[in-house]
Amino acid sequence: MVDQQAGNAARVVGGVGHLAVWAALYQVGALAVLSEAMGLGVGGWAYGGVGLIALSTYLKDRVKLRRIYLDPADEMAHPARAAFLRGRAGAVRVVMGVALVGGMGCMGMVHPVLAAVGPAAWAGVIWYGRPRQGGARRPKDVVVVKNLIVAGSIGGMVWVVGAVADGGLRGWDSAQWLAGVVVLAAIVVQVFGDAVICDLDDRESDARFGTRTIVVSRGERTAWVVAIGAQISVSAGLVVCGMFGVIEQLPALVWGIGSAVGTGLTVVVRRGVRRDATDAKLAVVGGIVLALRAI
Repeated sequence: MVDQQAGNAARVVGGVGHLAVWAALYQVGALAVLSEAMGLGVGGWAYGGVGLIALSTYLKDRVKLRRIYLDPADEMAHPARAAFLRGRAGAVRVVMGVALVGGMGCMGMVHPVLAAVGPAAWAGVIWYGRPRQGGARRPKDVVVVKNLIVAGSIGGMVWVVGAVADGGLRGWDSAQWLAGVVVLAAIVVQVFGDAVICDLDDRESDARFGTRTIVVSRGERTAWVVAIGAQISVSAGLVVCGMFGVIEQLPALVWGIGSAVGTGLTVVVRRGVRRDATDAKLAVVGGIVLALRAI
């Protein structure tokens, strides 16, 4: 009975991961830690918009608008996810469309210009992972560039949303700009390292189909060194900046320590769940930060 319950729980968690819920919550968590570390006033519409647009964009990347655009490398790397989504492709495409519209609506409630984030995210993922033509490489096939694009797009999006939700940039003084630069750098480096970890389980498929990630080009040991080094840099920077009052102290400490613990756990989890564990890490840390604010 216990084994059956554990199996059912594992299937639910896996299905949630296949539907990109953990990946979407990662970006919600990124907005939470960023906004709280900077002391911004970010409300529910912004969190809802970021989560729904992220969900829609990830589903768009995973099921495409038509089956002929599916990436064989993704199917090889994640056969269980591919099978799960293939049998539900029509419903998933409806969900991704509804999520896009809903996310744009939420963003529009924050500021009308932010409604453009949804179409921009879709355009970006189409450009990033477009079908190969001849022997041409896509942006996601180039070593380091792949991870930088992911880090820059997520970091830039949550930073802009947080800043606009707080009332814009015009009233910021030098201290707020310094906090903004520090937190943006932390988010970008954090996402870069997490993206390197997510590439570890895709090593064989990426190598076969010409996607040159760090683990493909330099090996697993180097990939771990880069990822853990990025996390150590982020955690140390956040703790120091929090202690000296550059950013809000408690959110900085929770973010820095919590993310370091989460990254440590991804080292020991089994292959196949590392990506979901990495995505859930920042979602959990962001949730803790928001909970502490509410106390």
